[in-house]
Amino acid sequence: MNLIDKQHFSDKTLKGFLLKNVESASTNPAVKSLNAFCIARVDHFWDTVVVPLRAVDKFDGNKINWYYEIYKEGYEARKMALHPFSFVNISMETSEKILAMFKDKTLAQYLELGTSYLSDCYFLLSAWHRDQLLLKRLVNIYSSDKPVDWILKAEIEEKGIMKENVNTMAGVSDILNNIKLLMVKKI
Repeated sequence: MNLIDKQHFSDKTLKGFLLKNVESASTNPAVKSLNAFCIARVDHFWDTVVVPLRAVDKFDGNKINWYYEIYKEGYEARKMALHPFSFVNISMETSEKILAMFKDKTLAQYLELGTSYLSDCYFLLSAWHRDQLLLKRLVNIYSSDKPVDWILKAEIEEKGIMKENVNTMAGVSDILNNIKLLMVKKI
């Protein structure tokens, strides 16, 4: 059975899934500009991912949203690698010190540190966490210049690095979640 046969949607419908946030009726110039960007990005995705996947009989229309998320993340990861202010050099040692400070603290003890300090810690830990994940994927998934290769590698790594949550230090997610809870609740 050809994988294209699994697709139960027309190309127009598939593109519609990807363009669901486009407000075509808007007269606002900023929205029109954003719409044009989104349409151009979907067209580029189509030409650099969907068409090549079909050419090698690997396209599955049921995965269109997943393909598109990989495509967008790949471009974002590659852009970040080019900017001098990306991948802020937050050392593993700094992250470990922050984690050690929060170890075994209650939420009340978090609050005693002050919301400004919590906000700074959240920024540092979440930036470190995000950068570690993107760096790992940049090397293992997004190294090619061809977006179709990103999809093919991501398919291979679907249960590996694509599922992986870079949590090389135990407790990072818990601390981030606790700080976020306190910040959202505005306590």
